[in-house]
Amino acid sequence: MCFTIDEDGIHLKSLTTINQMIEVDLHASNFDEYRFEFDEPLHVGIESYISKSFKIMKNKNIVTLYITKLGELIIGVKSTSKGAFSYDLSVITEIVQNVSSPPLYTYSDDSATAISTSLFSDMCKLIKSNAFCHEFTVTKEHGTAKFSCSTPDLVTERFTFGQEDVLNSMLVHNCYKSDQLFRITKIVSFSQDSSKIVNVYIEKDKPLLITSKSELGIIKTYFL
Repeated sequence: MCFTIDEDGIHLKSLTTINQMIEVDLHASNFDEYRFEFDEPLHVGIESYISKSFKIMKNKNIVTLYITKLGELIIGVKSTSKGAFSYDLSVITEIVQNVSSPPLYTYSDDSATAISTSLFSDMCKLIKSNAFCHEFTVTKEHGTAKFSCSTPDLVTERFTFGQEDVLNSMLVHNCYKSDQLFRITKIVSFSQDSSKIVNVYIEKDKPLLITSKSELGIIKTYFL
């Protein structure tokens, strides 16, 4: 997993071990302060260090990422809450020269179904709580998005989102692993307070796409 850092912001396109593709775009203009003083974009593998820092972060923390020279990355976490503390994690990380990007997909805005993050998270947790449900299906029919999960004893959990359009004849039906859906609940929790929605894109011959906007940018998750 390799982040690209340039004058436009911080970007990521990577395949995961559970057959998902994650695309992240954190735009420079959305940061309180953003400076990039290198001649070329930097490609650095920092995911393990960010995960380590996340364990001590709180909602009111200020986080800084700064690279003082090629190959040295410093992640700083400063608390603004009561009992303030300051924490720096300095690591030497390899600057990757050749970066391969996963394939890109384009989607129509008309195919998006908006779902509140609370309803989406509740659905994911219900599907996850069923120990016999190892796969879930997604169906786009008459303009609605339907998520369902069946067990060996034929008990089915079914969730429908969006407004029905009887004139819309498109039908898309795909099946995915349940653990893919549950893990995305952590991503959608970052949705900005002003929207608190995720957009689900279901199109023929394309991965299921779920997008979530935060104050810094957008996170896209593709189910392959």
